[in-house]
Amino acid sequence: MAFVKNADDILIGTGRVFIDGSCVGQLSGQIRSKVGNEWYKVEAGFPAQTVKQALIKESGELAFNLLELNLNAIRSIMPQFAEYTETAGVSEFVEETVPIYAVKHTKLLNGKVTELDSVKTLDTVPVVLVEGTDFYFDRLNGTLFRKSESTEVDEGESVKVKYKHSTYTGSGFGVGGGSITGNTFQVEFWHKKTNGKYLCQRFWKCQVEGDFEMIFEESSHTTLPVLLTVLADSTKPAGHQLYRTIEYDASAAPEGGW
Repeated sequence: MAFVKNADDILIGTGRVFIDGSCVGQLSGQIRSKVGNEWYKVEAGFPAQTVKQALIKESGELAFNLLELNLNAIRSIMPQFAEYTETAGVSEFVEETVPIYAVKHTKLLNGKVTELDSVKTLDTVPVVLVEGTDFYFDRLNGTLFRKSESTEVDEGESVKVKYKHSTYTGSGFGVGGGSITGNTFQVEFWHKKTNGKYLCQRFWKCQVEGDFEMIFEESSHTTLPVLLTVLADSTKPAGHQLYRTIEYDASAAPEGGW
């Protein structure tokens, strides 16, 4: 006899991964988040029995496989890979809808923004946001973040960004001899539940762990396995320094959910 207290708490499927606010694209297979605990144990008696234990080490991991091998997305998580471009140009205006936050940067699909036309809300009558008053914008990296004092746009609200960016006849990255930095990035995994709510795992500080390996096969598609180490963020309160898992309504999900 089945005894299910709440079928909405049965999770089916995977979801989407966002690195510094930018979706990495379609994933393949499972997504695994893990917290490892190491305990110090005091044993006494014969046969020995554990009489006391204390948690002495915590570690966090997030693993997934990229189905879409976008070179910019790959380089964003591998700081030792050097950017490489050939024959620069400038695009036409493009529009992109992204969420905006004060607590983290949101990365556009294209870096090296040459001209920012506007940042607007998605209201029926859009509000044109003012740079320096409502948001800051990093043109070199193509990142946007909200000023916490802004009264025109709410935290996590989606906005439409219109801009031009640099284009190249060839672009990618070089490997070998680059310095490995201490750069970290915030990662969010969003899972849509069957009741329309969203489960979010927000990892404050991550770095890539392990080797970089791309395997090409004659009769199969290529995926890129990614293993992230979760670093502790000491600015967060005790008990929250690796990550948080939160259930949200669809309105709080990136771009209002999907």
